[in-house]
Amino acid sequence: MPFAGVSPDWIHELSEIAAMTLADFRRHVGDQAFAMLAVDCRPADGFISLSMLLSAESAIDPSLADPARTSAWKHEGLERKTGMWRLAAGVERVMQETYHCAEEADRPAIAEAFVGACLKAIHTERVAAEVECFLLAESFRITS
Repeated sequence: MPFAGVSPDWIHELSEIAAMTLADFRRHVGDQAFAMLAVDCRPADGFISLSMLLSAESAIDPSLADPARTSAWKHEGLERKTGMWRLAAGVERVMQETYHCAEEADRPAIAEAFVGACLKAIHTERVAAEVECFLLAESFRITS
């Protein structure tokens, strides 16, 4: 059976978990200004991660504004900094199982659909409301 896409329920659940994670994380950062929120989504590994780049970090090293460099960010992997992300185990498992249960020829499209769904999840009003509670740089952006 061909892959029909990521369900709206999956996107909604991930959005709720991301919002709760950001709310919990905010307690740890005080008045630090942020330049970027990035989501890393790897369907084959069943891995989703949120990272935030401090404005001060990107001012010192502008190359950090490249989302491919999240591993160098001070606040890379918010899931390790807050207990809320444990709730993501279910959405990560669904993503990984969907990917691995599919025909190999369908996997690139499935991976692309989940990456797009992760972006949709962090661009929801629910997540935006939590993001707005942080001190944000004028050029703040959300990316993958």
